[in-house]
Amino acid sequence: MADNEPILIVDDEPDLVDLLDINLQREGFRTLTASTGSEALDKTRREHPALIILDLMLPDLSGTEVCRRIRADDDTRDIPIIMLTAKGEEIDRVVGFEVGADDYVVKSSFSVREMILRVRALLRRARAGAPVEEEVEQRLTHGDVTIDEAAHRVWVDNEEVPLTATEFKLLWVLAKRAGRVQTRGVLLQDVWDMPPDLNTRTVDTHIKRLREKLGPASTHVQTVRGVGYRLVAPRRTDRGGGRTGRPVDLAGGGGDGARRGGLGAGLGTRRGRAAGRHGDRHRPRPRPRAPRPRPVGRGLGRLDEIPQRVRRIAASADLDGRIPEIDDPEAARAAHAVNALLDRLAEERDALDAQARLARSLLEISPSGVLVVGHDERIRFLNPAFRRLVELRGAPEGARPIEVVPVAEVQQAVDHALAGESTGEIAATSGAYDLVVQGVPAEGFGAMVLVQDVTRFRQAERARTDFVANVSHELRTPIASIMGYAETLLEERERIEPDLVRLVQAVYRNGTRLRDLFEDLLTLSRIEARRGELPLTDSALLPILESAVATAADRAAQRNQDFALDCDGVLRAWVNAEALTAIVGNLAVNASNYTPEGGRIRVRAEAAGDEVLVHVQDSGIGIDPAHHQRIFERFYRVDEGRSRSAGGTGLGLAIVKHLALASLCTVTVQSERGKGAVFTVHLPRGGEA
Repeated sequence: MADNEPILIVDDEPDLVDLLDINLQREGFRTLTASTGSEALDKTRREHPALIILDLMLPDLSGTEVCRRIRADDDTRDIPIIMLTAKGEEIDRVVGFEVGADDYVVKSSFSVREMILRVRALLRRARAGAPVEEEVEQRLTHGDVTIDEAAHRVWVDNEEVPLTATEFKLLWVLAKRAGRVQTRGVLLQDVWDMPPDLNTRTVDTHIKRLREKLGPASTHVQTVRGVGYRLVAPRRTDRGGGRTGRPVDLAGGGGDGARRGGLGAGLGTRRGRAAGRHGDRHRPRPRPRAPRPRPVGRGLGRLDEIPQRVRRIAASADLDGRIPEIDDPEAARAAHAVNALLDRLAEERDALDAQARLARSLLEISPSGVLVVGHDERIRFLNPAFRRLVELRGAPEGARPIEVVPVAEVQQAVDHALAGESTGEIAATSGAYDLVVQGVPAEGFGAMVLVQDVTRFRQAERARTDFVANVSHELRTPIASIMGYAETLLEERERIEPDLVRLVQAVYRNGTRLRDLFEDLLTLSRIEARRGELPLTDSALLPILESAVATAADRAAQRNQDFALDCDGVLRAWVNAEALTAIVGNLAVNASNYTPEGGRIRVRAEAAGDEVLVHVQDSGIGIDPAHHQRIFERFYRVDEGRSRSAGGTGLGLAIVKHLALASLCTVTVQSERGKGAVFTVHLPRGGEA
């Protein structure tokens, strides 16, 4: 080093700290170590290191908190930080870059040589303190994107987009060379100052994050399959089309629903008292006492007096009223018929009353909260569970949900249900409760909202996530140490006896297999832990497939294989982009692994009726039909020796199967031994652009 500024290594694993310490000192760096976040902050302030290698899972402060505090201090904010951690989820990477990390390395893919190169690259960038290219123009505009180099600021549609230093530098390089393809090697060299032949996913990770931050302008960054990336002229799209709900009839209408025996008739007071308040012209009557009396009044003498008595009974809405005995035989028969009809109506009323009481009792004891809203957007009913799960801000009777329910998702469900639309499950929180809210139209009445308490399920999910994170940390770290020490010994092979070199190579080879096996098991665990199906969107296939085959295309180039992707740019399907990327990526890598050098691999997408088919075809060793039914099982190997020599873990196709099930697609295989294989992904067809 040209100066005496040290490199600070922050990790609570002594073996890994020693590994980094030994290798950095061999390269001429001075080092400091810290095993806690507090110690790291103290040494950062006192020693002002040239660079920090920071673990995320520390005993006291998390690595992200340490990074935040370093970035918040004017004296230390410019120190480069490399996060070296066992946490390899995408969200962990995103959080790391958001809080200010300059680079992110997962211990499972950790390489001592690569770490040294990353350290040198970051130090060169920090010392240079200059733009990538010596050009006078400091502000560029590319479609909706404006980039100010001097201020390190970016705007999309006049809204500022916060980028990390590395993301900004990557975007600036692409913008200065707009329209020209930049290979991954060129970007590694010009943005990260790393050797262009380094095998790393750093570029792809940063490109993905950059696209996410650019939002509607993400289409400017185009993938050129098998080569790299370029910034292209923007394609104009219609940004309108926001959904507007159907106008809500504020005039009410609950009375009509109640007269039809709808929900209001049972959930108001007895015998449709709510309906009487909202338009029913009949007056509510007290609940009848049993046994029902059959009144006997003054005898009627004429037939024409019967209609008068019926009208009085109807006007009073008293189904218990009866026509008294009549002397005239013809009138008596008519009165008997009317009384029999009244008896049947009273029995039906009693049955409806019993059903309403049963429904009310069930709702009263239900553990799920129920809210009923009329067409006038007023609350008609809510059960005790709803009151328990949602802390109301006032008396709910006759109020609008938005006035008394402090959970925005409930109002969202009400709006959709009143517009005639059922909602899916909407996640919400209220106090200490984790909730799922769902709204459904109540035909002829209004809307019903169901609120379920999923707190225990969420706690179980969090416990599982914590367990996986802890297991990841506890396994990834020793694996990284084993491989790191083996790699260090192999760097000094001239000082080791040949027999011992072979032993060290075996340690490194098996460490690699153990790492890959662990990562695949972790992937399967995450897939199986998901609840239900993955969300699907109507998406263009070409960008997804370009991203999916990038690794396989690089591997095919190294093995002198003919690799090609054929997909029409207008072809669309209903997919989960992340799942499809993993499915096709796994199949394409397998195709390269089991195809000899000089072979051919084709990834081709085509429309077929109401489906879109994605074929991954190779000219490799093929699979005997006897194995077709079992190749998607875990650890099933067609050829044990061949699979291990190709570096497989036996879990790749099991991951493909589980992702396909979760994303509503299917995968089929056609192959014969010695004649290559064709794996086909069947997707629901989307609309064409």
